[in-house]
Amino acid sequence: MSRRNAVIAGLMAGGLIAAVNVQPSHAEQHFEVFGGGDITNHSWFGYIGGVVAPMSDINESGVLLRGLFGYGDYEYGTRFPGAVGGIPTTIDGEITSGEIMGGYQWAGPQTVVKLFAGVQFQDHDLSPNDERNPVRGGDTGAKFQGEIYQHLSESVWASAIGTYSTSFDTYWTRARLGFNVAPDWSVGPEGGIFGNERFDQWRVGGFVRRQFGSNALALNAGLADDRNEGDSAYGGVTYSLRF
Repeated sequence: MSRRNAVIAGLMAGGLIAAVNVQPSHAEQHFEVFGGGDITNHSWFGYIGGVVAPMSDINESGVLLRGLFGYGDYEYGTRFPGAVGGIPTTIDGEITSGEIMGGYQWAGPQTVVKLFAGVQFQDHDLSPNDERNPVRGGDTGAKFQGEIYQHLSESVWASAIGTYSTSFDTYWTRARLGFNVAPDWSVGPEGGIFGNERFDQWRVGGFVRRQFGSNALALNAGLADDRNEGDSAYGGVTYSLRF
């Protein structure tokens, strides 16, 4: 499977949306909106979504509702039958995804834990149609997501996110270790693994994050390795706002 499909699966999981935040005291907030994108040599993917805390402040323990919509374009190489060794063919793909989930957040002074469950839809439109690729057409399935954020000290924090969807057996994980290097600035390493019915990939890289009150901007980049397509650089951006 191509590097591009790996990027897409990871983004559909929603793991690049935003790091879990422990906010200082402020006026009550019930909403978070977020958006971002990811790019490699032969793909791009953008997404937008939101989280609602209907019965409590979004920074405190309580019920959460979450939605996400994403769209992207990618290509990968394969060989169609018809000659010795097959006919080299480039597949152009478009991906549309959406999900609705409900969950609960446990928020403490040093730790935040979130658990979600819901429904995800994915549609992969391939041109020409690659009938040997099981990740094509539309599929709707159950999705589960867990997140944890932990303050390790005044200047160090860690986070981890994991998801699984029965839609094309998509999974995604990412862990970060953050160091507060200046007021409202943090940097650190990140790593993760993800895939679906057609591929598996790992990533190692780094990120930089800036907090603007209730807004947050994060940039990340690094090296991705797909077991079918080999190495590739990746990069991404995320912006979120709570109100």
